[in-house]
Amino acid sequence: MKSIFNLFCLALLLLLNATTYSQETKRNYVGGFAAFGSEIEKFGFGGLGDFYFSDEVSFSPQLLYYFAGSSSSFSEINANINYHFSNTSQIDLYAFGGLNLSNFTGTSNPFKRISSDVGINLGAGLQLNTDYDFIPFAELKYVLASSEQAVLFLGVKFSI
Repeated sequence: MKSIFNLFCLALLLLLNATTYSQETKRNYVGGFAAFGSEIEKFGFGGLGDFYFSDEVSFSPQLLYYFAGSSSSFSEINANINYHFSNTSQIDLYAFGGLNLSNFTGTSNPFKRISSDVGINLGAGLQLNTDYDFIPFAELKYVLASSEQAVLFLGVKFSI
């Protein structure tokens, strides 16, 4: 639990720094997405932020909740650093890496099982730069952990 608190504090400090710096460079975004996890074979939804340190580097915290069923739940907290290869064209390609915290809660009568797993995210994404205050995006990531899986994201980010 202490490591989760430390990770949250680090993310908050990075967010404050990114917000201060990005006011001089690029916009920041918040958004929502739908996702599909390959190992659990379930759909999910979530929210994210995209806070720029520079024109090429951004910090992207994410919360993801899967539709696991009535007697169980599966969620993720992600903290990724994105590197944008081309942000001057209509299509912005980026790669990312970061930390993943997966939480599972399930019941198997009469017991309740709770487990957490920490892993590494590796992935790539693309976003369609528009002239409006929103950006559609798609990401594919692989989680390196004891519960490894690929996850596909489709969503929209809104300028803040």
